[in-house]
Amino acid sequence: MMTLGIDTILNTISVSIIKDNKVLVNKVIHRRVGEYKNSLLKLSVTHAQEIGKIISSALKEARLSIKDIILFAVNNEGSLFSNVIIGAVAANILSQIYNKPVIAVKHDEAHIFSNWIERNKTNFNFPIVVFSASGAHTLV
Repeated sequence: MMTLGIDTILNTISVSIIKDNKVLVNKVIHRRVGEYKNSLLKLSVTHAQEIGKIISSALKEARLSIKDIILFAVNNEGSLFSNVIIGAVAANILSQIYNKPVIAVKHDEAHIFSNWIERNKTNFNFPIVVFSASGAHTLV
């Protein structure tokens, strides 16, 4: 299955394309929050201006068309709402235009479950403990 994932957190836009548990491309635009400390709204505007470009860039690098995508996955919480909604709106627009499903992904849980990408889950002895510390959230 070909999945396009979008994550728009506070200061980062990420777009990944995964096919059958293999990462084909992972594009990231990371901004220093300090550049926007007086106006996080400007950071949101930057996200809105760049979301289409990074999606196009990921598709081009993977040598795919948006029509090749079977599923859209998008972060739906865990950061500045105005930035999260930019990714959610982009994914939902693509979902509607191309009649493909979209699923919501919790950003913090994605940190945990990303351990299984490109790995055989039978190699893990359950139960397992995962520790994730990234930015403004920590999970065990």
